[in-house]
Amino acid sequence: MCSVQPVNAEGSMVDLKQTLSRFLSIPGVWQAILVGRDGLMIEGLTRDGKDDMEAVGAIMTTGLSTAEALGQEISRGSVVG
Repeated sequence: MCSVQPVNAEGSMVDLKQTLSRFLSIPGVWQAILVGRDGLMIEGLTRDGKDDMEAVGAIMTTGLSTAEALGQEISRGSVVG
């Protein structure tokens, strides 16, 4: 797992695109998308230039919400993310 720090050494916010671009340097990663819990995309980058990032973000948020609900229902804890 890649550890990405949102704050640089001076304590100021790092540009989101710069942070997301670090994920794209990982082999096999094609998109890096930051979405809110409501499924709306905050920022995103893609290697192949496709504009489906908002749809992918919304779908992944739905999947994460389902996994969280299942974990709580069977008393196995919550999803970290």
